[in-house]
Amino acid sequence: MKLRKDQGVTLISLVVIIIVMLILAVVAINSAIGSQGIITNAQKVHTMSNKKEIEDDLRRNYVNFLMTPKGMDVAGTANAAKAFCDYLDPAVYKMDTTGTKVRIDVASSESYRYILVIDNNDNLRLDDFE
Repeated sequence: MKLRKDQGVTLISLVVIIIVMLILAVVAINSAIGSQGIITNAQKVHTMSNKKEIEDDLRRNYVNFLMTPKGMDVAGTANAAKAFCDYLDPAVYKMDTTGTKVRIDVASSESYRYILVIDNNDNLRLDDFE
């Protein structure tokens, strides 16, 4: 009698390997593009980073504005935000001062729209535009 050596992969083991690989592919795709996926989180972090960068730039400009004669006159008043808008570079920041809110449209590669808030203690912050 001749002994036969089995070589290769059986059909059952091949099907099991394909099913395991499909499950791994589904999990990997879901973690990359799902609602809590890597790509979605990266986009959120990118937006938050840009907002903070704009806010920091506005804070630096606001400190410089407060050192001007007009800035010293309006510091701590309700007119501070509107006067500050006149001080900013209109090529970068487009302002819409309706009522007490100041809407900022930032001219950059992406469009950003925020509400500029300056309280009576001269604290500056950006709120999301609704």
